[in-house]
This record gives sequence, structure tokens and C-alpha cells, in this order.
Amino acid sequence: MDSDFKTALNEATKDYDPDLLRPALVRRTMYTFALAEDPETFVALVNGAIPNAIAWNNTIFWLDEADTTTAHDGVTVMRTFDDYCYKVEDIDMRTRSVLSAATTAPPVSPAEGDAYIVPAGATGAWSSHQDDIAVYTARGWVFQVPVLGRQMQVEDTNGMMRYSATGWVYGYGSQAFDADSVPYSASLGWGDRLIVENQGTTIPPTATKGLRYIVGAAATGAWAGQDKKIAICQVAGSWVFYTPEDGLVAFDKQLQSDYRWSSASSTWISGAGSWVARQSVSTASGSTTAPTGTTVYNPYSSSTAPTTSQRRLIDTATISHTAKKTGAVLRFEFSADAVMAWAAASLSVSLTTMPPVIALYRDSVANALDWEMVATAPFDSVLVALANTLSPPATMYARIAARFEYAAPDTSAHTYRIAVHTGVVNNSASGLDVSALTRRLFTVQEAA
Repeated sequence: MDSDFKTALNEATKDYDPDLLRPALVRRTMYTFALAEDPETFVALVNGAIPNAIAWNNTIFWLDEADTTTAHDGVTVMRTFDDYCYKVEDIDMRTRSVLSAATTAPPVSPAEGDAYIVPAGATGAWSSHQDDIAVYTARGWVFQVPVLGRQMQVEDTNGMMRYSATGWVYGYGSQAFDADSVPYSASLGWGDRLIVENQGTTIPPTATKGLRYIVGAAATGAWAGQDKKIAICQVAGSWVFYTPEDGLVAFDKQLQSDYRWSSASSTWISGAGSWVARQSVSTASGSTTAPTGTTVYNPYSSSTAPTTSQRRLIDTATISHTAKKTGAVLRFEFSADAVMAWAAASLSVSLTTMPPVIALYRDSVANALDWEMVATAPFDSVLVALANTLSPPATMYARIAARFEYAAPDTSAHTYRIAVHTGVVNNSASGLDVSALTRRLFTVQEAA
């Protein structure tokens, strides 16, 4: 078949026939429309010629002069102003999303342009089109066989599917991600255990991508008001905060222990219940100062603390401890061999109102952090009896001990010491005095 242009152009005379060239140009040139133009307003017939194809919205529509009935749908069929029919042969790249990939029965009353991925087990007009893209048009259901790698948004699941060698699957397939590029909030369920630097930091450090913390108490700056939450630097220079939920476990790198969040107590609880630090000081003898003070801690009270202004024997074997976490439980234990003497200025006073008391002190704080009464029974009755007949006063040797638990106020270094308060001032009042401490052991343990 000769080209229309060969007939219209005369090679010998180098001339052309306008009556032939004009329809050749119309027929053989695809007529293109801007996106804002409407093909329905287009007059296709020009001087007896009609374009074989028109292009609109990234799609080619081909002339079907024999079709005088199929309605315009703007998807696969275009009808011009003068009623010429143009049809799409390939709808694949035109369809960007489908309503569902799970509907097996063709909808009874679909709208033109509705599209579906045909699943296994489809019925009716879809029965032989598994995995095809079904689009409803003025011509009925039109199907397109997808190509490998085709992607489609699925509206009822708000997910993206791709066509693979095994059919349609969700996701983009195997691919590598940059380190620390998947944010904690992008997952559902897998983020039930984190690794954090610590849980005592209150001043936000430089926000370096990948850093994770449990925000410390009374945090400041960018962390203000976020106490006990998880702070993660997902983008360099900023922090994202996550409220913990029951069961979330965080491994504290500083404390080397797991912590589990409890909403019942609004706190992070040690998962192992282990001790993360221990210090002790042990001496055989010496390193104590003589009882000092002009008043006595008398009578004993479970609510009023002993003070540094009262008579006490001070053990100078101290412990300096830096807690790893504010609020951590510190357990102090003290034991020593003691020599106790009964001063009997007034034997009518009960020994139980003025027993020796072991007290725990911190730094230069005047009031004791905690204190315990020294158990003296059954020796008290013996000493009282002996005090009536013996001079100097009766004495006894006993192992005294106490255990204290105290919440760390902060993560600063503090010095802790033990003092034994006595009920005697210069032997002028009844009570037990402590004159010596030997074989002393003072320890501190910090709970995870």
C-alpha cells in the first residue's frame, strides 16, 4: 500500500495536490488535546477527513467508524461533537487505583470507571480473569493483563499492591533501608522492647539520629513535661516522644538491666530484680570518734529523726555512692561488735525508752535519713541488776546491726555514714552507752 503522501506529492513536478495532501495530514496525524480540553467538543470531520487517533490524558483513543452506539464514558470511549467514536485499546497504564482486590462477584450496579483486581474464585464476567484489572466502561467490563512490577493502590485497605511472579502481593518487595531509617511509630507490635542509653538524663543531649532514652524526672529543655516517656531521635536535631504502654521493656545500657513499664504504678520496674551496684567498707577496729553532743536522742520515736547535735558514736568508715538512677532503692546494711555500759543514775527509768539507736546520715544533712533501735533484751534486765552492785557500771558485748532502704534523691555523688546514738550524757542519765565498735561492716547496694 502506497503512502497517502506519495499520492498527494508529485515527484516529477515537485508539486502537490492540496485536495489529497489535506486529508492525508488529517488522517495520519494524531490529534492531541490539552488536559483541560474536552474531546466531546471536538469536531473530528475536516474536509472529508477524520483523524485516526486522538490523544488525551496520557491515553490514545483509536477511531471506530463502525461503532454508532457505544456511549461516551471518558475512560475507554470518547465521542466527539459530531458523534465519531474513539476507543482505548489498552487501559492498563490509565488505571492507578482499584476499589478492592478481594471482591469475587462483579458489582451489580458499578459506576463507569470503577476498577478492581480480580481475585481467585471470581464469578460471572470475572470468572476467567484472575489477577486481571477489571474496569467498568460503557462497553461493560474491560480487562487488562498486568505486567510484572505493576503497582496499584487498593482503596478499601489503603495499601499498595504490586504484581509479582506469584500474583498480586502487598508491599514493595525486598529492599535495603538505611540504618536507623525506620521510625518506631511505623510498626505495630514489634516495638515491645527497646534499648535506651539510660533513664536518669534530664537535660537533653545533642539530638543524634538513633539515640534513645527514658526521660528522667523533672526533665528540662526540649524534654520538659516528658518524664518517663521514651525519647527517640529519628531525625537529627529533634526528638520524638512515645508514651509507654504496659509490657514495654527497655534495656538500660547504663544499668545493664531490663525495665518494664507498669501503668498501675506509673513507673519503670526492674525486670530482673537484680542489684546493679554494691560497695562496702570493713574495718576490724579504730576509725570511730568518741560520743559527742550535749543532748540525747530520748525517748525513742518512730517519726522524729535523730540529729547530728545529739550524743552519738560516729563511725568514720564512710561510703561515697553515686546512684545510677534517681529514685533507685539503696539498701544500706551495718553491723559491728559493740561494748555497751549501763549508767544507773535512775533505775526507775525503763531501759526500753532509751536504748542505743543506729542512724544513717548523708553528707552534712543534720537529720538522719533512717534509724533503728538496737535490740538489747534479754541483757537489759541483767545489766540493770548488775548496775546496783557493780562499779564501774555493768557492761556487755553484743553484735549490733541495722538495715535501711532509701530512695536515691538524684544521680550525684553522696557520702553516707553510720552513727550510734546513746541514752547517756556524761553518765548522768540512765541508759546504755556505747563505748567501742569493732569488726564493722558497712555496705550499700543499688536495686535495678
